[in-house]
Amino acid sequence: MERYSIQVLYDIFQIPFVCWEKEGHFQYPGEDDWQSPVISDENLRSDLEEICNSSRLPVIYLEDELTFYGIFRESRGQYCCFGPASRGTVVPMVSEAYKKAHHIRQLLPIRQMGFGLMTKLLAMVYFQCTGEQVKYPDICIKGNDKYIEEWTSEEKMESYRLSQSENDRQHGSGIIFENRLMEIVKSGDVEAMKEAMSGNVPDVGYMGEMSTDSHKQMEYVLVIILTLITRAAVDGGMNPEEAYALGDVYLRQIEGCSHNTGALTMLGIKAQVDFTEKVKTAKEQKSRFLYVDKCKDYIARNLRKDIKVSDIAPAIGISRTYLTHKFSELEGMTIQQYILKERCEHAANLLMYSDYSIAIISEYFCFASQSHFGSCFKRFYGMTPKEYRLLNSRIINKDTTFESVKKG
Repeated sequence: MERYSIQVLYDIFQIPFVCWEKEGHFQYPGEDDWQSPVISDENLRSDLEEICNSSRLPVIYLEDELTFYGIFRESRGQYCCFGPASRGTVVPMVSEAYKKAHHIRQLLPIRQMGFGLMTKLLAMVYFQCTGEQVKYPDICIKGNDKYIEEWTSEEKMESYRLSQSENDRQHGSGIIFENRLMEIVKSGDVEAMKEAMSGNVPDVGYMGEMSTDSHKQMEYVLVIILTLITRAAVDGGMNPEEAYALGDVYLRQIEGCSHNTGALTMLGIKAQVDFTEKVKTAKEQKSRFLYVDKCKDYIARNLRKDIKVSDIAPAIGISRTYLTHKFSELEGMTIQQYILKERCEHAANLLMYSDYSIAIISEYFCFASQSHFGSCFKRFYGMTPKEYRLLNSRIINKDTTFESVKKG
């Protein structure tokens, strides 16, 4: 592969490149800038070669939970490798540990890159080197754990099905239970949750035998339940960040249950009630804001009418007592005070931008009298309507242009 092409690819992706064969190696950037772990660490190089030799097409080699390489063997027998790259951000401490593990002194910053982008990079370079087009899904991901690499799900499925049938286990009732559980959490119905937990809860085996150890089985089931109810809580209106943080807190508590299966059961019950209660609270808060907003909308539409608080509640479908209490709680004022404030704000606009008399403005916004308008206005603006107009008036002259009139 032409070195100029490698240089351009590095400029674009910022992922270093190494190719090698028995006679020697080439790397970009050069050895003055960094030391390639592939060249410095014989074990890593041997793993990459073994992976590459077992596949005709390019491979993504996952070295650990974050770091990976893209590798293939080109037609002349050279090994071509991009990396290291990382699936996440590499902090300095991790970078130092990586250098120490691979016996190198100088390492370029390990760039973050997704598997998808590495796949495209490999497909493009492989085509340039071999003339063969590769479909993205054909570029597989392999790791350094031989057991996981060689293990296939098919070889275990038959024995698993046999075990399930011998114990007369089916997933159907587990699915019904899971769906019911998620619906209850999503609805925020605490009473229904408590009732469901006191009813016929399916044995954990109905969710499938994930471990022959009963305690481990319970741990796995609890992880599944926590995952399900966390998602259900978000769907029910709970803040996502709060929901997932709460889920993490419960997952961490699993470690503290040691081999106490009873404690795991109690933890699961506590989590189900806790999430359901928090969804209920979230729904109540959302409902409170919803009715307050509806109340404000009603007031805005009827501001120039004689509004009575007793007319608002039935118009938006809520009791008067609940509405007045929640409105005061959230807004810090009564509904009647809010109506007066809104009327005074709109009246202030007319005082500023029109030449309507104060008496007409007072009548327009349904104040009981001009003096009542004056006292309400002064309460909110600290001055009478007349004083406000003198200080803030913008009048329209004969040419219908606005000009500011500054009064002393």
